[in-house]
Amino acid sequence: MYLRPPYGAWPKDLELCVTMLPVFWDVDTLDWKSKNVQSVENIVQREVKDGSIILMHDSFSSSVEAALQIADMLTEQGYDLVTADELLVM
Repeated sequence: MYLRPPYGAWPKDLELCVTMLPVFWDVDTLDWKSKNVQSVENIVQREVKDGSIILMHDSFSSSVEAALQIADMLTEQGYDLVTADELLVM
């Protein structure tokens, strides 16, 4: 089981209390801040690379719309979209 630590903060002593594995991201879309589909897409286009984990929040309709468009864009560029399970065992 996996956990995305809030703000990416994972104190070492937390490992003793939590049995879940932390999953961190390397592309922060700042979707919560901009709430702008084009801005989110631009950040992903600029920062994504092989093995990237993209941070987005599904509580904003703009983020959901951007995620759908980003999935299409990255697939067209030849990326394979996988789950955390699949990525972490690669």
